[in-house]
Amino acid sequence: MRPIHLHELAEVVAVNLDGDPWFDYDARFADSREILSICSSLIAIEEKVEMVQSSDIEGSYSPPLPDEHATSNRTTIICRTQTTSELAITRKAESVFVEVRLAHFSVKEYLVSDRIRAQPAAKYALQDVQSNRSIAAICLAYLLQFDREDASTNDFMQEHPLCEYAAEYWVDHTVTVGQDLGDIRRLCLTFLQVDPMAYRDWKFLNLWPESEGMPAWTLDHCWVKTELNPLIPLASKGANELVALLLESGADINTEGGRGLALIAASANGHEETVRLLLDHNANINAAPGRTALRNAAEHGHEAIVRLLLANGADANAQWLDRHFPPFSMGYTPLQAAIWGGKGDTAIVKILLDHGANANLVFEQGLCATALEAACIFGGREAVIQLLIDAGADVNATVGALNHSVLQRSLMIWFPPSDSILCLLAHGARTDILSADELRKLEAIKINPSNTA
Repeated sequence: MRPIHLHELAEVVAVNLDGDPWFDYDARFADSREILSICSSLIAIEEKVEMVQSSDIEGSYSPPLPDEHATSNRTTIICRTQTTSELAITRKAESVFVEVRLAHFSVKEYLVSDRIRAQPAAKYALQDVQSNRSIAAICLAYLLQFDREDASTNDFMQEHPLCEYAAEYWVDHTVTVGQDLGDIRRLCLTFLQVDPMAYRDWKFLNLWPESEGMPAWTLDHCWVKTELNPLIPLASKGANELVALLLESGADINTEGGRGLALIAASANGHEETVRLLLDHNANINAAPGRTALRNAAEHGHEAIVRLLLANGADANAQWLDRHFPPFSMGYTPLQAAIWGGKGDTAIVKILLDHGANANLVFEQGLCATALEAACIFGGREAVIQLLIDAGADVNATVGALNHSVLQRSLMIWFPPSDSILCLLAHGARTDILSADELRKLEAIKINPSNTA
């Protein structure tokens, strides 16, 4: 989580946790600097200038500058409309903001100390859990005002500068609170279940940064434009209390969202306890609306979750094709995902093989047809190649319409992975089936393995 900015902090005084209304525009400061008069001796402000690279994607949003910079000659990020046929033009721009922090570290020490609780200033004492609970509740109440059709437009967001912080960090603040959610419980249920329009706009605010730089065909086909199951973003951050709250309230654990399922999201981000919670509530462990939970855990190196999923019946040979990128053939088995994500590490590869992963499984629709091909083409994975061969991988198996071997497919790429190719040769890869051009490339690799262009 980042420090809050002055123009964001000034919004807090107008937030009502009781929702009458959620945001009182009449209570808003006319000038964001007025907030400094409330606790001027405890806080300090610092102007920051950040050089930002921005792709020209329609709809990119930058929060407004605080009032004191209204006449600044510095530039903010401005993005022009881009058609699908244009290349994204990346350029640098200055983002100016005023950061608010405690005046000195000793201020925090005093506010959280036992000493202040025995003094007349005891009502100003702070605790981490209490503070994070209050911040999360304020963020939720602030987001609940986004229950109108124009709430996801740039103009509306520029008029509500706290929206970016609230959208991105309310879950993070909640995670630190633990079981005693307080007002968060009521606000969360209202936000995620009662007010679907406010939730829709949180989805837009929270996911929009991930869509910047993505070409239009991707936006048309991927999760940015799909409705998410609320369990998914909560599971992706390991918000166990919120996940449990929604499950108790009847949320469908196996409802698909734009990025799959809650179990898939938790597995990808390494939240073992969340995975356990979801499995205890009968999450479909082998569901594959794009990816499986095991595939995500394997790619991202979450060894404990890989073991947990396999122990609960995950299919070590599941195949999936990423439907979010239709122009490409993007797909892996869990074994291939572990090879790709592990960058040469053998631990998860060995776990999968020990749990029945087929070293010779052919997945012709995938990015690589076999695990051995993946280990060769991605490069730097000679230890994985050895492990696969020890598990029975056939170095001379042919795949595809052209019946090419792994050696042939490795020689086809623009910069052949020389170390992998030499490893295949050492394990008996046939050269008598190579074409003249492939033999020429192979001889070049033998002579100078470091220069295979």
